[in-house]
Amino acid sequence: MSRIWFPALLFLGLLAGCGYHPAGHGTDFPGGMKTVWVQTFSNGTYEPFLEALLTDRVVAEFAQGGLVKLEENPERADGEIRGEVADYQTKAIAFDRHDQPTDYRSIMKVRATLRRRQDGKVFWKGEVSWSEEYPAAFDKETQEVNESAAIKVLSENLAEELYLKMVENF
Repeated sequence: MSRIWFPALLFLGLLAGCGYHPAGHGTDFPGGMKTVWVQTFSNGTYEPFLEALLTDRVVAEFAQGGLVKLEENPERADGEIRGEVADYQTKAIAFDRHDQPTDYRSIMKVRATLRRRQDGKVFWKGEVSWSEEYPAAFDKETQEVNESAAIKVLSENLAEELYLKMVENF
């Protein structure tokens, strides 16, 4: 029995000894920043309100992460996050035998930058994208509800992805 447990305990001991931690769960925020301000993302698409929903999710993700405090006043923040919803598309991806859409896929692409305000040094700059599928509906109201639900999931996943990308190497 001890032969079975020994490899598992050895592995766990090695993980603890090497400083392993899950991505995004380090102890310090990049550049020694203690506070960060999140500017409302801009919207480079024709889909309204994407920027507001995404900004809210980014703020929630950074608040939940706990590595940095959010600052409402940009002048008092050590760092800033700025971004843009660069692209949003919805396309039919499956059809019934009458060529009517049965499923859609929405894709959102976001660009963002994490910069230290003191000297303007950029700690992360990049682009992330995510897709989400949802069922088609015969009536317009249900179709809009389905797409809105997909946009909510997209925003949540993109906010989490941005957070992880910005803190993964620190």
